Amino acid sequence: MAATLILAVFGGSLGAWVLDYVYDLPLLQLMNSNGLDIVIMQGLSGGIGVILTVPLAAFSAARLLSRKAPGAPRP
Repeated sequence: MAATLILAVFGGSLGAWVLDYVYDLPLLQLMNSNGLDIVIMQGLSGGIGVILTVPLAAFSAARLLSRKAPGAPRP
């Protein structure tokens, strides 16, 4: 599952990295590029989103399913 997340988040920018590498840009210039910052932020926000989606969906489903209909008798 982690490999899928990594490929989904970083796969879009992989082409730009390969293109920069083909043009023989120095590694230090690649590491200091703004594109790297954007990729890291996309990875963090995507990871947090995926991690929080499942518990939030389960909590909201449990809350919605545990509500009693109005006027239903109490046990």
